[in-house]
Amino acid sequence: MTKVIPLGEDAIEPMLLFVGVVLYGVMANLCYTLGWIIELWSRKADPVAARRRGEWMFRVGLLFSCVLTSLPFWFACVYWIAHRGHAH
Repeated sequence: MTKVIPLGEDAIEPMLLFVGVVLYGVMANLCYTLGWIIELWSRKADPVAARRRGEWMFRVGLLFSCVLTSLPFWFACVYWIAHRGHAH
């Protein structure tokens, strides 16, 4: 990373990193909670459709959360591949 950030400099402010982690946790829990609330609410109209929708929302939400959580890793891989042959 010394190619991008000078030695001794922070890539991101530590306090901003802390706020990001807390915000991520709050948003993840909010989305998880809204999922089962929506499923319970829609069961009143059509229990079978609500079950299918609930399973779909769970799968999509799980995939989205896995991709979002691993995004820094994928960015690092792309950066490494893009700058692999560049030497100072």
